[in-house]
Amino acid sequence: AQPNDVRLRYFEQSVSIKNKIAASKFEYRWQNGTANLIKTLGFELSDKQDIQDKAFKWTTAINYIYQTEDYQNYQFDLLLGRPKSPELFKAYDGALDILEDIVAPKRIIEEEAIEQYALDALENVKSPKT
Repeated sequence: AQPNDVRLRYFEQSVSIKNKIAASKFEYRWQNGTANLIKTLGFELSDKQDIQDKAFKWTTAINYIYQTEDYQNYQFDLLLGRPKSPELFKAYDGALDILEDIVAPKRIIEEEAIEQYALDALENVKSPKT
């Protein structure tokens, strides 16, 4: 997309969703008949425990958000970055399994599919006012 593409303005940036303790931050919200929240999750972390903790954190956060009335019609799009270190690949695969436990409507988009996801989102985005 070109920087002046009018459709880009339909992507709301830096969305913060409050919960009972703090807030969960999502990079974007966009609409295509369904409201979509985008969260990027990089798993280029130092060890297996960090990968597990991040997967549990976001599975729990999204499940909690989804239970609130305001977000029951949302889809959660998770854009994942795989670790570079081969010794963390198995932990990353475990993180994918944990993220599958998100009960909300979700799409898990791995690194190699992110560009196509972005093109599809740009093609399908609608003004939130329509």
